[in-house]
Amino acid sequence: MLLDKIQNIDNLTPQEKHLVEYLLAHPKDILKMNIKELAQVSYTSPATVFRLCKKAGVSGYSEFKMMYASELPNILELDGDLDVQNLQREDDMSMILKKIESIHKRSIGYTKNLIEKDQLQNIRRLVRNARRIEIYGEGLNFELAKIFQLNLQEIGVDACAYNALNPMNSKFVKRRNRQRSLGIILTHTGKNRHMYEIAKQLASDEYQLLVICDSRNREISRICDETIVIMTTKNSIELSNFVYLASLQYVFDILTSVKLLQNYDEIESITELVEKEKSKD
Repeated sequence: MLLDKIQNIDNLTPQEKHLVEYLLAHPKDILKMNIKELAQVSYTSPATVFRLCKKAGVSGYSEFKMMYASELPNILELDGDLDVQNLQREDDMSMILKKIESIHKRSIGYTKNLIEKDQLQNIRRLVRNARRIEIYGEGLNFELAKIFQLNLQEIGVDACAYNALNPMNSKFVKRRNRQRSLGIILTHTGKNRHMYEIAKQLASDEYQLLVICDSRNREISRICDETIVIMTTKNSIELSNFVYLASLQYVFDILTSVKLLQNYDEIESITELVEKEKSKD
């Protein structure tokens, strides 16, 4: 574990030791803050944070944060990590509105802080280079994949949602769009064997792959080009689907926006044509 490693570094300065003590006392703060914010709350400096990262054997804070996030189980507690209380029997509509708004805001904030700039650029490249996007999921994830598919199709992207692999389709796609197809795998816990087997087959057919799950430290992440970590909570009382949906929809909107901006001129032109047709009715 990364935190265990930094505790055993011999040549730490007094400032670096103080920073390590802060990280050990507030382990999840790493996920919430950039390097300047961490330096401020730990009463050190960005240079101290950077030196500690180098001594830990990583290139900088971004890599440190990514490695740490992969080791930390991203199971949140509403009244702890998200600082939001569960719904209570006595809650009125006003309280429900307040709590749900807070859950969405905090879920999105956590998800955002787990995506680093370098990783974001790689994700942008994967999405922009894709001539076709296929989204795979089971159960709830398949229903969400269909919504994502519709949003992509709305802006002219060749997209389709699947809950199983069609070998003929993947072979045709490989032949026609060589290395220009992106498979997006949705797996809440990252442990779904069916999704793993689909990802493995798509990789063999030369798809680029992006998995969306709860941790980078999953077997499926090793065969995908990128992993986007989303938030989960314990159970239904902890509003697990609320947190998951808010995080996942945020990721979907980011990926759709990349394609929208890529095809902006064409989308703008077609939108004008559609508006003109509407005005004739």
